[in-house]
Amino acid sequence: MDYKIGKSGDINSKEGITLYLYDKEKIGHIKLYNFDFLALLNPRTDKIITDDYIFNYKNCLLFFDLEISKNYRKKGYGTFLMKEVELFAKKNNFEFILGDRDLDNAKNFWSKQNIKIIGNDEKIEVFYKKI
Repeated sequence: MDYKIGKSGDINSKEGITLYLYDKEKIGHIKLYNFDFLALLNPRTDKIITDDYIFNYKNCLLFFDLEISKNYRKKGYGTFLMKEVELFAKKNNFEFILGDRDLDNAKNFWSKQNIKIIGNDEKIEVFYKKI
């Protein structure tokens, strides 16, 4: 694979950080946010509690909107971007990454990512991964 990784934004802004993967054209991207981003969506959300963990702004990096261009799917680029998210989380002292996915898309991809499901509704599944 011949590609470059780019980054724009600030983890502490409401726009978050976007990681870009590209060669001569854009391959894909993923958005990263500080846990405080959830408070912008729902002011009462300062933590998520499960049977095993408490996720909050100190220990959890949020990610959304993983997208790989159609011509590049099923070639390992999504996995590469997820590894970049994990590296970013480690470098910034996060213990978990937390995200969601559309239940209809990329089931095979997500089954390989060692994620743990927190909950779901009819269309979206929320999950985490311990780093």
